[in-house]
Amino acid sequence: MSKTEQFLKEAFAGESQANRKYLAFAAKAEEEGFPQVARLFRAAAEAETIHAHNHLRVLKGIRSTKENLEEAIAGETHEFKNMYPEMIEIARKEGNKEAERTFNYANEVEKIHANLYQTLLNNLGKVQENFPYYVCPVCGFTAEREAPNTCPVCGTKGDSVSFFLKKGVNLSFGQIVRIGSGEISFYARVVNAESSSTLDTIEQLREAEGKEAFGPYSAYRSVEAILFLEKKS
Repeated sequence: MSKTEQFLKEAFAGESQANRKYLAFAAKAEEEGFPQVARLFRAAAEAETIHAHNHLRVLKGIRSTKENLEEAIAGETHEFKNMYPEMIEIARKEGNKEAERTFNYANEVEKIHANLYQTLLNNLGKVQENFPYYVCPVCGFTAEREAPNTCPVCGTKGDSVSFFLKKGVNLSFGQIVRIGSGEISFYARVVNAESSSTLDTIEQLREAEGKEAFGPYSAYRSVEAILFLEKKS
């Protein structure tokens, strides 16, 4: 491996970590009431993603979907068979309960990821059903088709919620939103932010705006999210 290739790998790892770190920082800024700070963190996170993808392309790390699935399966399998078991054991011996818990969460979920990837690989090239995936915001458990009421890995309870939002507001899959309700705030992770198209009158919008709102001509869209945290203000 050349020195430049080593640098590209290091740069890819650094930019990837920065992306995830900045998204976590953005969520914290939203929680503390600093929306502009959150916007900047999310923008910077997106920039870091662009950098990481550029480095990965130069490394020829993006191949065919079949090869990418095979690599993903190998990576997930290594993590739950070799990497995380050792980490869990060391954390347990050192008495670090928090580390042991987060390692266990990841270890269990990587098994699920490997199976999900394998299922798609086995059926690659065949007519495939289209369905959503739902991710537990606490442990990362990934479910097909619909979200469970209680996460089977960490026990977190999550209920589906729908609300309306102006189409011009930037909101994307996975983003955490705060929903106020009197003295209690709910935090939810967006699972579907696509525009809703219906010609039916939406009563909630009529009450909110004092006028009728019709689906494709409305300035609003329907958003689906999974509630995962309740916090008293």
